[in-house]
Amino acid sequence: MKLQQLVLLLGVFGMQISGTRTEVLPPPVLTLATPGVVREGQSANLQCTAPEQHKEGVFYLYLEGSNETLQKLDAQEARHSVTFIVSGLRTSDVKKYYCQYQARVLDRLQSSEASNVLQVMVSVPIWVISVSAAGAVAAVVVVVSASVLMVKRCKDRKKQKQREMESVWTKETMTSDWSYDNMVFYKVGV
Repeated sequence: MKLQQLVLLLGVFGMQISGTRTEVLPPPVLTLATPGVVREGQSANLQCTAPEQHKEGVFYLYLEGSNETLQKLDAQEARHSVTFIVSGLRTSDVKKYYCQYQARVLDRLQSSEASNVLQVMVSVPIWVISVSAAGAVAAVVVVVSASVLMVKRCKDRKKQKQREMESVWTKETMTSDWSYDNMVFYKVGV
C-alpha cells in the first residue's frame, strides 16, 4: 500500500501519523495603530502582528461575539503583520475586535489562536461638545428670558386694570350739548 493511501485510511479511522497533525499557532497581538484619539467619522488602523517566524501569513479581523470575517489581508513578502482599516466609526460604537492568522508550517496551512481583544471607542470632537454646550446654554437663556417677559407683561396688565378700577375718571363721551367755557361746564339749551 502506498503512503498516501495509508495516511488517507488512517485519517478515516481518526488516527494521525506523527508529523501530520495540525497544531495551533501562537496568537497574534492586536493593537490600535491610529495615533491619538479616534474621532467620529475617522478610520481606525488596527495592526495585527504574528510572531516573527510566521511571515507572509493570511490575517483575519473579527468582531467579538461573531465568527464572521470582517476583513482578510495577506501579509506582504517577508512581513509578519498587517494593518486593518476600520472606517465609518460613530460615537455610539464601542466595538471589540480580535484577529487571527494562518501560516504555512511544513507545507501545511495552520491557524493561530485568537489574539487579544481590542476595544475601540470613538470620542466626540471637543468643538462638538462646545457647540452643544453653547446651544444648551443659549436655549436655557431664551426660555428664561421668554418666561420673565411673559410674567412682566402679565403683571403690567394686572397693574393697568387695577389703576383703571381705582381711577375717578370714567370713560364717557361728551355729547354736543356740553360746552367748555372758562372751566365752567354748562348745558346749552336749557
